[in-house]
Amino acid sequence: MFLKKFSKFLNSFKNASHGILFCIKSERNIRFHIFTSIFVLIFSTFFKFDKMIYLILFLIFSVVISFEMVNTAIEKFIDSKFVGYNRSAKIIKDILSGSVLVSSFFAFLSGCIIFLYDIKNFLYIMVLILTSPILIILFLSIILLGIWFIFKYN
Repeated sequence: MFLKKFSKFLNSFKNASHGILFCIKSERNIRFHIFTSIFVLIFSTFFKFDKMIYLILFLIFSVVISFEMVNTAIEKFIDSKFVGYNRSAKIIKDILSGSVLVSSFFAFLSGCIIFLYDIKNFLYIMVLILTSPILIILFLSIILLGIWFIFKYN
């Protein structure tokens, strides 16, 4: 009995990972949010953030990506129920997209507050990056890799 329940429990993780992979493969915007999250984490290594800031960053990342996944799930459901144009379906999809936009906008504002809180340090780090050929190449490589990741499936 225990093994059967445990097997079902493990199977739920497998199903969840299938959903995550589906979203990554089929949704450009999720790939954009994932790339942006990774880029912010890489950029944050130049700052001396404490654990609380990283906790906030991970919370922000998870909210935006989760909103995008819920948006995707409901849009797929709507697409399966309506053939062709439907005004109600369009309104629902627009509201869902708007919720992702709102969460993204506030994530951007939160990032600005976090990174620009100490503007002197931010400017120092930007000068450090922009005057180091190795760091410029590193960041350009990351950005190019991100562009490839975002647009590779579509």
